[in-house]
Amino acid sequence: MLYSMEYSRIRSARDRKRAVLRQKHKNYIKLYKKREHLSDTIRSIPPEPLENPYQKGWVRSFVLREDQWQTPLAEFYHTLLSKINTEHYGMDKHFRRPKKRRRKHVYATQKQQLKVICTWYWERNVYELSEREKACFRPAYPTQKHPYLHYVFSEPWRFVLKVKPNIITHTRRKNAELESELARIENYITRHHLQGAVSRWKGKKGRGRYRTQKEVPDPLRNKPRHLIEEVYRNEKK
Repeated sequence: MLYSMEYSRIRSARDRKRAVLRQKHKNYIKLYKKREHLSDTIRSIPPEPLENPYQKGWVRSFVLREDQWQTPLAEFYHTLLSKINTEHYGMDKHFRRPKKRRRKHVYATQKQQLKVICTWYWERNVYELSEREKACFRPAYPTQKHPYLHYVFSEPWRFVLKVKPNIITHTRRKNAELESELARIENYITRHHLQGAVSRWKGKKGRGRYRTQKEVPDPLRNKPRHLIEEVYRNEKK
């Protein structure tokens, strides 16, 4: 019989090398999934209460003003605040930080504001806002801190900041065996620079083709303000 490589089951050297590389990638993906499973398991461990709670610094958050509690919309704004409130933790009760001004080191109070909702969260209603609650927000123009169109609460004067002690009442139980295994896997992934490579391998489709999602350019990026206002007015119509 004439020997034909086309009908032979003997794999070529290139095919064997490719199979070894493919199996190596699969092992890395399994390692990556094992790390995610260990992280979820550690986070799911319920905390245990402390016999002697203690104070660790201070916490600052927004509360409804006292005069606003007398209005008929007090419950409405109180519910809305629970969705957009922010908390800052610190060891200083006045929440000051050193700042250099005119060649002198002075202390300035840290600024705190309500949650800023980006367009992606606004369109998908991540914070589960009702139509009545959405009417309390207004679009804000891009800034250096938020370079894209975002939405902010239009009446922040209804809330004031309140500082209270940060009392620690529960502590997370530790599992030495799980944390040791997780640290070993994370060190291996970091040492061999597998974070980006595994993300590409997990997105494979077909024979060695990567599923790449093209980034949708922002049409309002680097546009003058009058064009952004015109686009917003047209959307409102």
